[in-house]
Amino acid sequence: MARVKSWTERLAVAEKRGYFTKRERVFASQWNRCAVGEKHDYPRVEEGAWANSMTRAEMELGLSFLNAVEGNFIEDAKKLYLAIQALP
Repeated sequence: MARVKSWTERLAVAEKRGYFTKRERVFASQWNRCAVGEKHDYPRVEEGAWANSMTRAEMELGLSFLNAVEGNFIEDAKKLYLAIQALP
């Protein structure tokens, strides 16, 4: 299987598979690979600097997205991802 690179792809694969992998759960927790970081296309951010780089709405949605991924709530994760993408 080819490497999945975007959350759009990860969500589609997780939906088909029925769960998120450990690797996807880790990616959801890392700023440079999380849904909000992907939206901004930030390849690297210094440890702790990510909090200064996002709005409160991005932070709240991003944490909710992380919780959905960690809990294998795929439908919730999809909705949250769309909400993140819709933010200015």
